[in-house]
Amino acid sequence: MELRHYIILIHAIAAAAGLGTVLLTDYIFFGFVKNGRINEHQVAIMKKMSHFIWIALTFLVFSGIYLALTKAGLGHSSKFLVKLVAVGVLTINGMFLNLYITPRMTKISFSKNDSGTDDEPDVMRKIAMVAGGISLFSWILSFILGKFKAIPLTFSESLAWYLGIVLLIALVVSLS
Repeated sequence: MELRHYIILIHAIAAAAGLGTVLLTDYIFFGFVKNGRINEHQVAIMKKMSHFIWIALTFLVFSGIYLALTKAGLGHSSKFLVKLVAVGVLTINGMFLNLYITPRMTKISFSKNDSGTDDEPDVMRKIAMVAGGISLFSWILSFILGKFKAIPLTFSESLAWYLGIVLLIALVVSLS
């Protein structure tokens, strides 16, 4: 078996591990916020989960770079380009979640009936939920796109769908 096949396997495992960990983290998160609060111990658990997500994302990015450099014409593939955008969003959104949201998690009230200890608790709750929703959707999209050889949409159409769904996620969460 040639190297490219091993890299494809690593890429697929990284995508599955990343998506699986994000799904598990979201499940755990919603269990934690049932009482409207997250404590330091729960934040520590979520940080450990986040470290694993970063490892998966790192393997996904580097294996993806190798695959892109070894396959001619990939730069013209709408599937590849929209997946590249989704992974870029994952990276930026992940940095935002880890550097901005996570340090404030214990101060955010995840209950609509509690004002919390943050200056703008409702805004912070919504920002955290929107960022989490964008992360989940981007991982799902990246994973699904990896399973197709091509998609029947242009890059512009694919990007419009992706951004439209991201905006819909933001709208639905901001109204909750």
